[in-house]
Amino acid sequence: AGQVGDGSTTTRNTPTRVGTATTWTANVAVAYHTIATRSDASLWTWGNNGNGQLADGTTDQRTTPAQVTLS
Repeated sequence: AGQVGDGSTTTRNTPTRVGTATTWTANVAVAYHTIATRSDASLWTWGNNGNGQLADGTTDQRTTPAQVTLS
């Protein structure tokens, strides 16, 4: 479902770099999506979004991190 964040929907059995960012500080992998933060406290999500769980205002699946704008 794209929850690895490497731009694919390929199953991975080993750790995989998420983009080129090196400032990830924490992440939570949930069944079909991932939530992460960077050192600047920004929030990022990716993966399955069929019910809007990525909080980006859409129901589009994301295979790479998308920043969530907090209101």
